[in-house]
Amino acid sequence: MDYILLFGSEQDPHLKVVHNNLKKLNADSVIFDIRNNNHSITLEINDKGSFGLCKIDNISIKFEQISAVWWRNKRFPYLGENINEKSIQEFIDIEWRYLLSSLYHFTPQAFWVNNPLKQYKTNFKSYQLLLARNLGFSIPNTIMTNNSQDILPHFENEGRMIYKQLGWTMFPNGDVIFTSEVKKEQVIDQPDDIRLTPGIFQEYIEKDYELRVTVVGEEIFAVKINSQQQQRTVIDWRHDQLSDMYEGYELSEELKQKLIEFNFKAGIEFGAYDLIKTKDGRYIFLECNPSGQWLWLEEKLNHLNISESFARLLINKAKLNE
Repeated sequence: MDYILLFGSEQDPHLKVVHNNLKKLNADSVIFDIRNNNHSITLEINDKGSFGLCKIDNISIKFEQISAVWWRNKRFPYLGENINEKSIQEFIDIEWRYLLSSLYHFTPQAFWVNNPLKQYKTNFKSYQLLLARNLGFSIPNTIMTNNSQDILPHFENEGRMIYKQLGWTMFPNGDVIFTSEVKKEQVIDQPDDIRLTPGIFQEYIEKDYELRVTVVGEEIFAVKINSQQQQRTVIDWRHDQLSDMYEGYELSEELKQKLIEFNFKAGIEFGAYDLIKTKDGRYIFLECNPSGQWLWLEEKLNHLNISESFARLLINKAKLNE
């Protein structure tokens, strides 16, 4: 018997809904959760070769029985003030991540969404912008630096500027950093703060609206985000993500092909893209999240069937690899 293996938290609603769709489609699907004490992995390597085994509750799965994998093993930020507990949790997470990330090399028969090595590379926003530009997308004028003096000339060239972080961080109190406008005075007055860590500084682009485009294999699901209708979401729509500002959208064939080509060049099967439609009619590429979310969009727009499409992708590709 072959299995489709889902790596991540059993409490992750995205994993649960895809898992349920797989079962409805009669696929043998299991979730491996590193925080479940009844789940274990053993990998043996010796002169004779290698052997791998997953145990998930009462199910034992040899590595050669894995036909497809969805890699959604996300970090769980430590929300507390105990430094020792935080260090222990980071140690546990790092050890698991290093073991799980290596499984790709020991399951050559399996179809992965996404290949963890390709997904790791795609997570870098500098790489995304370079690839998008090379594929013919318009991108924001961007500088990534920790030198305030290098940022200042951009205010003369671009006018308004925004700041966003290179990665993603959740602080112990649960706060996250959203995209925000940065003033020239802040850059002048806070050079020491900027010097501590690099950031992304981009031209501020006047938006007509925004797009969230989810690419699953060669299927594309586009949603228009009317983020400019309220002040709170003008710069970053995540400030009020659950508000009623979404509607279906039909992309041009040219833009669809560019997004599919981005996936192909990046070596990924799934990506959630953020784009801007400017007031003068241009589409601007912002970024791609190779492990992005979509469930809130399915709840807002009944016609979307991203979860079922995702399950069918895993099943169809698993069959091709048989």
